[in-house]
Amino acid sequence: MGMLRADEALAVAQHVASCPHCRREISQLTDFMAQEPPIPDEGAASLGQRVRILVARLVSGGRALGGRMAPQPALAPAFAGLRGENAEPVVLAADGLQITLEVEPDPRQAGCFSLVGLVIGLDMADGAEVTLWRNGQRLASAAVDALGNFALSALPRGNYELILTAPGVEVHVQELSVA
Repeated sequence: MGMLRADEALAVAQHVASCPHCRREISQLTDFMAQEPPIPDEGAASLGQRVRILVARLVSGGRALGGRMAPQPALAPAFAGLRGENAEPVVLAADGLQITLEVEPDPRQAGCFSLVGLVIGLDMADGAEVTLWRNGQRLASAAVDALGNFALSALPRGNYELILTAPGVEVHVQELSVA
């Protein structure tokens, strides 16, 4: 490959001449280096590089201080508390998207809650999904319908992370407290 000094190249050449294992390895390396590099398919090229990952920020609801919102830096993650039973909806925003969340007692499971949401500002034609995580474990997921609605049921009280996934974007709502 031309990467060694002349004296080193001579020593390697002498060794390779007497070692069948190294000759086989050099042959494989030569064949590999002669191959054309793979050309990535532009249609399927690295989806991970095209996905914008956003952290939602609290717009209203959740952390209210005397009727006013707690100040947060522009890029602060959302820490939203949902209490159920006529609680004010929590509204979050991320780069032109808005997510409204409400919690309700789950009528089918005592002591559990349902999380109902609405996503605005996202083209739903390609499909979107919300996933609820706790301690690194995926607990529940639901499709977002054509109007931007979704619901997750049978949720025990606790803290979660909600991730909205759609083509080209992923929005994280961190420290979502359902109580």
